Amino acid sequence: MNSCLPVWLGVSLSELYGDSGCMNPALAWQYLLQSNITGHSLLSVLDGEGGAWLLENWGTASLSLTVKSAGNIMTTLRIAQPLPVVSMQQAGKRFGKGPGAIVALGSITTEIHDGEFIALCGPSGSGKSTLLNLMGGIDYPTSGHVYLLGNDLSTLNDQQTARLRADAIGFVFQFFNLLPVLSVFDNVYYPLMLNGFSRRVAQDQVMDMIEKVGLAAHYKRTPGELSGGQQQRVAIARALVKRPRLIVADEPTGNLDTRTGQEIVDLLLTMNQELKTTFVISTHSLTLRDRAKRVLEIRDGELENDFVIA
Repeated sequence: MNSCLPVWLGVSLSELYGDSGCMNPALAWQYLLQSNITGHSLLSVLDGEGGAWLLENWGTASLSLTVKSAGNIMTTLRIAQPLPVVSMQQAGKRFGKGPGAIVALGSITTEIHDGEFIALCGPSGSGKSTLLNLMGGIDYPTSGHVYLLGNDLSTLNDQQTARLRADAIGFVFQFFNLLPVLSVFDNVYYPLMLNGFSRRVAQDQVMDMIEKVGLAAHYKRTPGELSGGQQQRVAIARALVKRPRLIVADEPTGNLDTRTGQEIVDLLLTMNQELKTTFVISTHSLTLRDRAKRVLEIRDGELENDFVIA
């Protein structure tokens, strides 16, 4: 197997090579996942002799494409037909056992696809947060099935689920959950650090995301030196910096005034359009609901309505 195989994907991968000309496999895999091949999910790259160079279990391949690398080596890209980002099949969640058990979710069946911008609406206590936890792989269903990128959560152990979350899902919270002693830069860099990226390698990616959320002038500041809206922008940048397939956001405007909340909605929509990231956002905000592309309404633990907004 040629660990230095230069792959041609119609985009420049020169930044992935060091002085030796060898590609960093972990960084390459991260880049390839972020390349957003329209309508497909990249599964693996095979070398010219059929040996696996990079391989992840993102589903079953149904199509192969062969391309020539820079060295004129034939390389096969195994491609899968698009899988839902999230698929829920009669998924339910109960807390406790016996007569005193609390049914948080009854039986939810729905699918979330790449690039969607979804508002999850319902009264307090309706099950929105529980549903988000299942979609984000934070919790497991007690009945039915939840599939994240084709992976059935009920078949994964905690370590496998944690890796899937780290690779594919970003989270935004109502109360920001920033690390107060770290700068804006280091808060945004934190997820990449956990995934093994050095500051030197990640610097451009982090600063690019900080610029996208409008905080380039404040990257050295700590959260305590920022307004609530600015802190939420940092939280959004942190969630997006690893280019996840899915962002799960729990009341991201709930702790902000109306004007700032509208600015955050504008930012979320812009990120959805520019990065093609899927967003599922629980909200009481009529502004966010009205501007979503799809609305899921939940009441008493059941999906009451699911409709697309023209």
